[in-house]
Amino acid sequence: MGIFDLFLRFKKDPTRDWPAGTVSLPEIDQSGMLSGPLKFGCNLQQARFFGKPDKFTWKSSENCELLYARSGFQIEFECDKLDYVAFFIGPDEFLPDFPGLSFSQPVLRDKAVFNQKTTREFVRQIFGTPVTEDIDADETIMTFSKSGIILEFEFNPAGYLKRWNLFPEIVSG
Repeated sequence: MGIFDLFLRFKKDPTRDWPAGTVSLPEIDQSGMLSGPLKFGCNLQQARFFGKPDKFTWKSSENCELLYARSGFQIEFECDKLDYVAFFIGPDEFLPDFPGLSFSQPVLRDKAVFNQKTTREFVRQIFGTPVTEDIDADETIMTFSKSGIILEFEFNPAGYLKRWNLFPEIVSG
């Protein structure tokens, strides 16, 4: 264990005093892609709305991860700003190792519920033609860009949704 790892091990968990909450999935809308108190760029304290996460992890001195395993999603903050959301929708070898992890069924406001029966064709009907589509023997990843947000849908070899990632589009200047 290096000194940096030791530092992270003893860095304070800012969620330690948050109340236990009944966590519900953030609803998603097509204009800002997240609704409720969470928007990309909001600060960590706004996630208190969901209550104490099942697991809090410092990934680096400026990056932390909040796992809401029982609700099937994870959010990450970089420099105290929300910069990543993942919905765990179906079996996947890269799921967090946490007892009681549940699969989620995120809702796109006024459009659809995404679950383990969601197909690539259905996602195309909702979002149109993907910016990229990476197909290999293990999975297919379809990527869309909407309202400055990247939507990354991961499908199993049978063509069913297993994960939905959202993060801000990085604009080079």
